Amino acid sequence: MAKYILKRILMLIPVVIGITLFIFVIMSLAPGDPATLILGADATYEEILAKRMELGLNDPVLIRYLKYMVGVIQGDFGISWYNGYNVMSEFLSRIPNTLILGLLSNAIVIMVGIPLGVIAAVKQNGVIDYCTLILAMLFSSMPAFWFGLMAQIYFCLNLGWFPATGADSLKNFVLPAVTLASASLAGQVRLTRTSMLEVNKLDYVRTARSKGCSESRIILKHVLRNGLLPVVTGIGGHIATI
Repeated sequence: MAKYILKRILMLIPVVIGITLFIFVIMSLAPGDPATLILGADATYEEILAKRMELGLNDPVLIRYLKYMVGVIQGDFGISWYNGYNVMSEFLSRIPNTLILGLLSNAIVIMVGIPLGVIAAVKQNGVIDYCTLILAMLFSSMPAFWFGLMAQIYFCLNLGWFPATGADSLKNFVLPAVTLASASLAGQVRLTRTSMLEVNKLDYVRTARSKGCSESRIILKHVLRNGLLPVVTGIGGHIATI
């Protein structure tokens, strides 16, 4: 197991180098001058040249990339050209809120999406199934930014149930978490339903029914256990997206 993990880590190195080099080159070829961005449009030509020299922008792209990667290995991601702040400090300051928001969003997807998908599969072609599929299609069709704005206007401004801005308490994270989870929740419901229906048609499930097993035992012990395999994979993708 340790050998396999080490092998995967070593394989990750060329991938990271290739991706970072590609992004670095693309950003270097993008229009615009970082020195002008930092100094502003009123800066003189001499000031811009001096700033480019200070930032090392006159060096070849490969040399700048190597300097950047040496800094990254040492934990130094440099200074932001946009606001002048330390990149790593800014990144670390946003991790707590990001983790809270991501965990809440994933919790909603898991605790709501999987049970709804299971119920829709068990009650196939019933009222609950149709209502669940309609809601899933509705949420998956709504852009997240639009849904978030509408939720903010209605629940924050009109009803006053949640604060519109800030991150002071758990209430501040409810609407953002629901907004992030909405589209993935719809996909999770459909994926769970489809997976459950496929497993429900397999021979060993029919054999269990022919032996007189109760429907609840069949769903929990046989269908759900094997039907959740692709669902867990989908949850992993959602976590990566968040």
